[in-house]
Amino acid sequence: MKTSTTRFSVVFIIGLMLVVALLVCSEGVVYQDCGYIDNYTGSRKGYRSWYFGVKTQHWYNTSPLESFMQDHYPDALQHNRIRYQGDGKNLWGEIMLREHGRPGPMISLPTELLECYVKKHDDRQNKELYDVLLGGDHTAIDAEIQKVCSFALNSK
Repeated sequence: MKTSTTRFSVVFIIGLMLVVALLVCSEGVVYQDCGYIDNYTGSRKGYRSWYFGVKTQHWYNTSPLESFMQDHYPDALQHNRIRYQGDGKNLWGEIMLREHGRPGPMISLPTELLECYVKKHDDRQNKELYDVLLGGDHTAIDAEIQKVCSFALNSK
């Protein structure tokens, strides 16, 4: 009789702890989807970061400009990754927290337009585009992004 009461108590306590843990996890941030953009090349990468320190679901999308630089100027390639996505979510996937950095204008340049530009320009022009992005002059970068967009949209 005493054994069944003890067993019931243990099962009840474990069940209660699981219910409390589930409630806590459903109201707090359990994981965060993180995304970064490289302001110099437009490449994107990200992962899911769990509250207990594990990172999963890593991904990387190499931009056409980074591919060009890797092929032609690998020693000159630098990265400046800025977080553009950082949604903290609860157990049910609901957004509980938003943490975003301030990426540059590369965030607004679709990869397809950059690909069109890089494919149809020579090495010197592509390297010049990279150098402007690397230079950090916001006015020059905005003008260059506008030039890429205009070229790509007019050549379709």
